[in-house]
Amino acid sequence: MPPSHPTPGARSAEVPSARAGGQGRPVDAVLLDVGGVFFLPDHASLLDALARAGVSEADPGGFDRAHYLALAAAEQDPQARIEFLGASGGGTPPVTGAARVDAIVSQYPLTYLRALGVPDDRLDDASRELFALTAPRVPWTRVRRETADQLHALAGTGVRLAIVSNADGTVEELLRECGVCQVGEGPGVPVAAVVDSTVVGVAKPDPGIFEIALAAVAAPPERTVHFGDSLLADVAGARAAGITPVHYDPFGLCPGDGHRDATALAELLPLVQPG
Repeated sequence: MPPSHPTPGARSAEVPSARAGGQGRPVDAVLLDVGGVFFLPDHASLLDALARAGVSEADPGGFDRAHYLALAAAEQDPQARIEFLGASGGGTPPVTGAARVDAIVSQYPLTYLRALGVPDDRLDDASRELFALTAPRVPWTRVRRETADQLHALAGTGVRLAIVSNADGTVEELLRECGVCQVGEGPGVPVAAVVDSTVVGVAKPDPGIFEIALAAVAAPPERTVHFGDSLLADVAGARAAGITPVHYDPFGLCPGDGHRDATALAELLPLVQPG
């Protein structure tokens, strides 16, 4: 997608520097993940799948939290991080595309089922109902309305926005249909681009997918922030592209490694409205 032109009158925000009291750097654009940020698994579909697996006492009150618990457990597993980040254990992975996340993706289903409270004797049946290998069968169509609403406030600051998602080729349509965002005019917030990994042929954490988004928002990486829920796809991927990451951690599960964590999208507002 060709670069978009800066919005007339758009504000230039600042990312605080790592050193306390630093002047920070201007921010021209914010890139956003989709899964775990704007969408989570549909509750009714989850209940149906669990019932088919013989799990009758599932509590929908914990369904949303289960994703973040599972992701944290999978990503913070030491062996998975070594496989993902390389033997050096460095903060920037030797990225080559989606294959680099296999060590994490393969662990997610089990940790997710346990976070849902599936008993051990129903794990195999639940896995067959909820996952096809490592891909979810349950649709991720539950809109996280609080995050979608906060996107309007973020857009109101004038920073340029784009979506960067490891998805199946349908995420742009889903975002528009649910009124979250779209390219150009529509029911949601206008964004410069919706970069879907299946459509563009490159996936996070590969910096190539971020470079496509940077071109769309016409912003250099050092003046861009990326917001997502995965330490390894979003935080490490953004760092590999030279972009400042903000890790979306709504339940405070992240042990931290020098990056910024946020419990809500609204926490970006002080970054893009300094002072």
